[in-house]
Amino acid sequence: MMAQSKDHARRRFATTAMAGVAVYILVDVMLQFLPPQYSVISDAESLKRRNFNLT
Repeated sequence: MMAQSKDHARRRFATTAMAGVAVYILVDVMLQFLPPQYSVISDAESLKRRNFNLT
């Protein structure tokens, strides 16, 4: 009985981990297709330039 509950917990953890990876990949792909004005990466770079007055 104890081995069965451990196996169930491992399976649930593995399923949750796989779902998390799938969600991460989906969000990453969606962010790649954003127009440039909404790009998270370019916003971060422009903010860094603004804060440090880099040209």
